[in-house]
Amino acid sequence: MKFRLFRLSLTALGAALSFDTSAIDSDPEELDTVVVTATRTETPSRQVGSSVTVLTAEDIKERGIYSVDQILRIVPGLDVAQTGGPGRETSVFLRGANSGQTLVLIDWTEMNDPSSTNAGFDFANLTVDNIERIEILRGAASSVYGSEAIGGVINIVTKKGTGEPRLKTSVDGGSYDTWRVMGDLAGGDPGLNYSLTTSHREVRGFSAADQHFGATERDGYRNTTVSTRVGGKPADNLELGWSLRYDNGFTKLDNYDFLLRRPVDDPNYTGNTDEIYTRGFGTLKLFDNFWEQTAGLAYTWVDRRYDNPNNPGDPYPFRAAYMGEKLKVNWLNTLRPHETNTISFGIDDEEDTMTIREPSQFVKGYNTLGYFLEDQINPFDWWSTTANVRHDHNNFVGGKTTWRVSQVWTAPRVETRLKANYGTGFKVPALAQLYDPLYNTGNPNLKPETSTNWDVGIEQPFWKAVRGNAGIVYFNNRFKDLIQFDPIAFRMENINNATAEGVETYVEVNPLSGLDLRGTYTYMDSRDQDTGTQLYQRARNKGAFDLNYRFDSGANVHANIVMVGPRISTGNQIAAGYVILNLAASYEISERLSLWTRVDNALNKWYEEVYGYGATGTAAYGGLTLTY
Repeated sequence: MKFRLFRLSLTALGAALSFDTSAIDSDPEELDTVVVTATRTETPSRQVGSSVTVLTAEDIKERGIYSVDQILRIVPGLDVAQTGGPGRETSVFLRGANSGQTLVLIDWTEMNDPSSTNAGFDFANLTVDNIERIEILRGAASSVYGSEAIGGVINIVTKKGTGEPRLKTSVDGGSYDTWRVMGDLAGGDPGLNYSLTTSHREVRGFSAADQHFGATERDGYRNTTVSTRVGGKPADNLELGWSLRYDNGFTKLDNYDFLLRRPVDDPNYTGNTDEIYTRGFGTLKLFDNFWEQTAGLAYTWVDRRYDNPNNPGDPYPFRAAYMGEKLKVNWLNTLRPHETNTISFGIDDEEDTMTIREPSQFVKGYNTLGYFLEDQINPFDWWSTTANVRHDHNNFVGGKTTWRVSQVWTAPRVETRLKANYGTGFKVPALAQLYDPLYNTGNPNLKPETSTNWDVGIEQPFWKAVRGNAGIVYFNNRFKDLIQFDPIAFRMENINNATAEGVETYVEVNPLSGLDLRGTYTYMDSRDQDTGTQLYQRARNKGAFDLNYRFDSGANVHANIVMVGPRISTGNQIAAGYVILNLAASYEISERLSLWTRVDNALNKWYEEVYGYGATGTAAYGGLTLTY
């Protein structure tokens, strides 16, 4: 299998290299973007060896979507699993890694929940409100970010207000008795900038348990989001800033029948989640920008409550309340001794706490202190090397050192970029894995999960006749000491090893003025090395295609196709593959008024992301936005 995958990669690389270069001129910079997630400093994408996908506010607007998980489905190497409709648990898997092995950030605040089963992040309540861009870094990044970054990093950046004060209000609604109201205020200048967005959405919804198995109850959802960002420069060399995001989600849930091995209706099971992510920072530039240092203080608070009273069909009442807190202080230093060299180093000090309030009182926590060093070397226009190393010490499981080296070679004139990475990763056991007062399955002797990973790829920009970019990457990840429940010992153990290898490809082109085409495809062979079975919720084949056309009149149309192959799901059942079509359109009537509409699953295909859980049929939404 490994040989076949590698041969497939070489064949595709050769095809990419055979592109007609007559359309290439000598100005590739206009296609270059700046990314920050790969190195924690602003770096031109052509100097980044890691695989990074950038999604912008314009990408979000074109699709007319509500939640972040809806746009993540187009990212190569990324799988999304949602257990039902809006507001249900939504997990992300990057390059075969577990959902708890992806670090999620918003304005550099960690969103991973210390009280969840694997310290992962649930995307259920994360709306697109006030988001400027999303960067998805694929591949282990523990040497930059520490624990929880084995699979990669999803970094969300909120909007920074500019210009005259602007107020936007919007209302929309549609299928499943959906309605939403939103208000947005933003503005600013170099001295002070601000943005504030609030929204409320309610959905009567459809059954979380799949209706094809006889479930009939409608499981509703409501969400309230407040997002704000404030910043300014009291001096030319000093910048201060603060951001805060609050999410509340209330959802009706369905139960799981272990005899039937699938979810079933539950008329009175509910979940309520409150989340706060906030951070303040200061950036000081000294000696004509030779030395830049940023100090930040971030706080994460996730409060989850579940209530399942007794009813005739479910004789086992259940109530639980979990709270996860994360307090993090960081100090990042960036030195630029020469235009060809950027050195970064710093300290992260993080305190994680898990509190269980029901059915009994229980509090546990640990501290992780990390030191990191990174050097970016660009001696020539065609050569970029990045090397980083990090040591983390957790006061419960001890220390771990990780490292990573990335290399980019760029061919002159044709601008073909060859990329390669090799590195290691690790993840501290989640507090719920170390301690489990409810079922007594915790194991305080657990070791950190570790990984070794490498990838090699090629990217080819092209323009003039057809502007765009294409790329392909072969990746190979090996995970060791993965934590799972051992039914014999009846506790968590480091007993699992896994591999994930595959090929990610993408093409982005602009063949005509106003027309953008984007296609992605991922083949991934992910296996549990102890059983030989495919890893849970990781599809072998996954692809997406987007078409967007902007008319001179102010109208915009968008079509999105998502293709996902069969995968192992809940209860070791097979979730069937599917292909769905989503459509969207918008029209700017004037500078003050715009209209939009969206149709999900336009062909009304039945499908499941997780076996036994429902997904939307054809659903139409529409709304208007007023700008003052």
